[in-house]
Amino acid sequence: MVEEKTAEKTKLPSKAQFDAVFEKEEANYKISLLEKHLMESREEYNRLKDEELALRAKQTELISQMEENFEKTKKVDEILAQSISEKIESIKTEMFTEWQESVKESLVASVAELTEQKLKEYREIYEKQNQVIENQAKKFRNVIVSTRMMRFMCYAICFVATLVLLFIPIAQYLAKEVMALLEEFSWWGLFVLVMAVILLIIALALAILLRRRTPKE
Repeated sequence: MVEEKTAEKTKLPSKAQFDAVFEKEEANYKISLLEKHLMESREEYNRLKDEELALRAKQTELISQMEENFEKTKKVDEILAQSISEKIESIKTEMFTEWQESVKESLVASVAELTEQKLKEYREIYEKQNQVIENQAKKFRNVIVSTRMMRFMCYAICFVATLVLLFIPIAQYLAKEVMALLEEFSWWGLFVLVMAVILLIIALALAILLRRRTPKE
């Protein structure tokens, strides 16, 4: 009788117990990997957000420079216009009609050349600015697509984990373990039910946390 009790105490875990522990550890490992990837995605999102703020600051600075250059050009135009008027008046008083016309054409050409040069510089600045904005938009589209894929994968894994770790074990042991638990107390049946409920709660909590932390498009 003593030898039988000793044999029962030293009895190794069954294969079902070992498989249940292995599945639990595997699920925990997958959840850890998902949390790590989510943290990395969040860091990448924050980094891109910082880059966006830096680009916006640079854009504001460029706009300020453009406004300053525009004011300078306006002052130059005013000075040139005043100079033209003075020279025209001087030419009129001296009655040099031909020279007056040539000077007017020369000044108009100079103003047109200066204006064309400024417009060309502005076009280059606008093109660079549009290129930066386009690259930034591409980065944000990539982050949004990656976030959607991760959300879909997490939902799929939570669904599979819930199906495998909750509904299938309950379906397998419902007729046997639950009835045995009601008729005769069984630690194994109680353990299966408790673990199934815990895994369901973890899966739901992970899904809710992921939905709250996912950035809005």
